[in-house]
Amino acid sequence: MRSIRSSLADLPDPRNGNARRHNLLEVLTIAPTASIRGAESCVDCASFARDRDTFSRLFRLLDPWAWGAWTRTKGPKKMRKLTVR
Repeated sequence: MRSIRSSLADLPDPRNGNARRHNLLEVLTIAPTASIRGAESCVDCASFARDRDTFSRLFRLLDPWAWGAWTRTKGPKKMRKLTVR
């Protein structure tokens, strides 16, 4: 079984320049962690994160197809219903 971090490494980073201040894998790891703790939407995940602006910006840029494919095939079972809108 792959770790969450190693499976998230497959997702491309949509950010550039100063927007990459926070490590992509660290920010993305918040979503599965939040979903395990009961988050049901990206808004819930952003509320769980310490830096809501960074989390929200990243999820606006993230390819929804790539994220959706990850959540359906590699993400924790509780997270499979979590989608980017």
